Amino acid sequence: MAAALLLAISALSATHHWLDVEPNEVPRARAGAMAAYDVVGDRWVVFGGITLLGVAADSWSYTDASWQRLDTLGPTARTYGGLIYDDDQEALLLFGGADGSGDISATLFGDTWSLHDDTWEIQSTSGPSARELFAFAYDSHRHQAVLFGGLDDQGPSAETWLWLDGVWQWVDASGPSARTGAAMTFDAVRGELVLFGGHLGALYYDDTWLFDGATWRPAAPSERPTARAMHAFFYDSHRERALLVGGVSNYYTGTVELHRDLADTWEWDGSDWRALDVDGKLPARRLAATGYDSGRRRGLLFGGLTGNELRADTWELASERSHLSCAQVANPTAAIFVCVGWVFWFKRRHQ
Repeated sequence: MAAALLLAISALSATHHWLDVEPNEVPRARAGAMAAYDVVGDRWVVFGGITLLGVAADSWSYTDASWQRLDTLGPTARTYGGLIYDDDQEALLLFGGADGSGDISATLFGDTWSLHDDTWEIQSTSGPSARELFAFAYDSHRHQAVLFGGLDDQGPSAETWLWLDGVWQWVDASGPSARTGAAMTFDAVRGELVLFGGHLGALYYDDTWLFDGATWRPAAPSERPTARAMHAFFYDSHRERALLVGGVSNYYTGTVELHRDLADTWEWDGSDWRALDVDGKLPARRLAATGYDSGRRRGLLFGGLTGNELRADTWELASERSHLSCAQVANPTAAIFVCVGWVFWFKRRHQ
């Protein structure tokens, strides 16, 4: 019994650290860039985003704490699009975005591109309407990419689309309300996509939705992050948890709406949210590029926007399971275990 209890406590114990990486060369400061981890290439790829010089069309790779610009031409300059890794095609898949003009005259994109090795190729110009700020993730169990919501020329969307076998398919499924700035990732252990947050104008959401490839259902966690949008969201395959970082929320002073950038880190275990106590002072931000390096077991974060400041910093999240170091104390009537600040006492049964 004692051993079983100690094992359960050990499995729940973990340490988390945000590490400020300082590579010799970094991409220009930006927000709203698209990013995904290229499993075959064993590198994190970041494309586009808004910089002080305008909207970018450059591609960068990050490997072992080092950035390298890719010498390749591809999609036109854009921001607020989506980039994922397609396991089936062993390539990165990019959809949509905007030219970043930031007003009603902004040009929205509805094209689909792939990146294999260092070569971008157009895959489709049909499918979902041109849009920005949508949620986008890859379902590795069903071999399909899933897109939800975003902003098109008709306004915020509540549509769900699948990219399967090189073709876009609309899904007739009711689920989350229309919104922009939500984030989504795939929970590989539980076989479902997890979507959190987003906003519709001044209404910010704190709801969690699950998608099984055909049907949406709302989750009912006992605890949840603050309502937010434009947050980072990725899946830690080592610890089998979805990690949510930062974003932006709103609040009011009288009737005036104000915004607050966030720096907190949360994890989703399949049924509930938990705020993580993470070492390292990650600055608050929204619209950061994010990914997960499964080989090094590191969450990845680059850039974003804090207030009006564009960022060019690179951070890694190291999360490790820790095991309690225990020693049994000799006692004739009880089994006593001392475990790094904890004492467990079990009365012996006499035969």
